[in-house]
Amino acid sequence: MGFANIAANNGWSMAFLGISIVMTGLIVLSLAISQIHKLVAFWERRQAKAAQAPAPVVEPEIESPAPALSGQCPINLDELADLYQPLTEPLGAPFELKELYRVAGESDLPHPHITIRCFREAGLLTMESEGLFSWKR
Repeated sequence: MGFANIAANNGWSMAFLGISIVMTGLIVLSLAISQIHKLVAFWERRQAKAAQAPAPVVEPEIESPAPALSGQCPINLDELADLYQPLTEPLGAPFELKELYRVAGESDLPHPHITIRCFREAGLLTMESEGLFSWKR
């Protein structure tokens, strides 16, 4: 009577389904446990990187030849002209002032607008014709 009732009510298929669910769960659990060492190693590397991260490097400020944000002319115009004059050699003589601004900006020279204005006021840069300038040194 016991085996007949099991067979009549799909008991065998439910038993195999239960066994397969339990076995699948055990397999997944064993795979997860076998990979815990990788998770722990990843976590330790993450903490070690955070501990070894270098402090941000603070670069010392380099004193620029031109004043920081003032509209006043720098004192050492001749030294600054020595920096700017080689930039104009590829531009030819006379050169356009906008090209000097562009080249000075690409060369990371400090405050090109203030400095070039001071060159013009001091007479180091003179206008040759409309929009063209040359050095008077």
